[in-house]
Amino acid sequence: MVSFRRVPPEEAAQYAQRKARVDLSSYREFLSSLKSGDWGEVRLDPGEKKPTVKRRLTVAAKEADHDITYKRSDEHHIRFQVA
Repeated sequence: MVSFRRVPPEEAAQYAQRKARVDLSSYREFLSSLKSGDWGEVRLDPGEKKPTVKRRLTVAAKEADHDITYKRSDEHHIRFQVA
């Protein structure tokens, strides 16, 4: 059976510390060149994970008040359309 405990505020503070943010400037710069209806493609470098890059792209798009629709693509690319 699982056990539960209340975490003291001092201990919780260390869990709440955020990790350093990733620099999304290249994502923002690329997205700023696109308008609604445009398509974009990202080619993944070796070692990059598709879900990670998609999350970064989504965060950058939301910061710019864009919505993105992802389309099926192979394992080395991410294709999307700006809504």
